[in-house]
Amino acid sequence: MILVIGLVSDPVLRYMIDALTKRDLYIVFIDQQRLGHTINIDDHGIVCSQNQWHIAHKDVQGVINRMVGMPAPNSSPSEAHTLQIEWLSFLLDTTYPKVLNRPNPGLSNGSK
Repeated sequence: MILVIGLVSDPVLRYMIDALTKRDLYIVFIDQQRLGHTINIDDHGIVCSQNQWHIAHKDVQGVINRMVGMPAPNSSPSEAHTLQIEWLSFLLDTTYPKVLNRPNPGLSNGSK
């Protein structure tokens, strides 16, 4: 199973999801704005309370990460959202085996 993480409005992600879906790959999209709200990370995996699904961390084979560090315009992130972003970033750097755009190596780009 491949996680695709970022903003629902990202046209690059929409293109990637379409291309991967055409190859009959099992894709799960994680809208980073829903983290800490309807999508939460626990010790065992990622849970979506709205759509009633759970993904075990051990089942994640790869990740396409396009999380952006800034909250959406006219919004202020909750503490739960911020903690979930931090936890997901930790998992991307340490747990999931294949990650395109690991957060830690990209930190220097955020300072530019």
